[in-house]
Formats: sequence, C-alpha cells, structure tokens
Amino acid sequence: MSEMVSDSTVRHQHSGEEWDIPVSLLEAQRRWDEADAACTHLASAGDPAAYESARARRLTEALALHRHPWLLEQQQAGRRFQADQAVKQLARAAVQKADLVEST
Repeated sequence: MSEMVSDSTVRHQHSGEEWDIPVSLLEAQRRWDEADAACTHLASAGDPAAYESARARRLTEALALHRHPWLLEQQQAGRRFQADQAVKQLARAAVQKADLVEST
C-alpha cells in the first residue's frame, strides 16, 4: 500500500513498517534498474563498446543510489537492508503499473 505524503516522498508499507521514501530515491532505483537491464541485454549482443558504456552507466547509477542521503540515514539507524528492500519493491511496482497502463 502506497500513498503520496508530499511532493517529495511516497509513503509505503513494507514488512510491517511505514516508509516515507523520497521520490528522488525511487527515480535513482528506476535508473539503476534500467541500466542493469541494458547490461544484461548487451552482455550477449556482441558489441563490447556498448556493453562497457552500459556498465559505466550502471556503476554511476549504483553510486548515486547507494549514496542517497535517505539511505545513509537508514544505514545509521540500522535499517539499511529493510530500506533497500522497500525502495526496490515500490520502484519496481511503479514501473510495472506504468507498463500495465501503457499497454492498455
């Protein structure tokens, strides 16, 4: 269950906890997922230059994602793993919902 809390966060329930997840973090997760999918696709495409470019983008997105201030706060509170899981769940559900809406 998710609801907009403000312009900058989305409230999401995960594993019995309420999380107010920043939209910027959800966007970072989406960008990393896209970069990872590109790497997976290009790994067997036979274009080493394109694959290396995709890997560089994935690394850039991974650093942005993992250095996000909200996740660092959760890490200091001892809740990094749960926070990561909540972010992934909400970001991927949003993409699936958008894909479903787009296909109808």
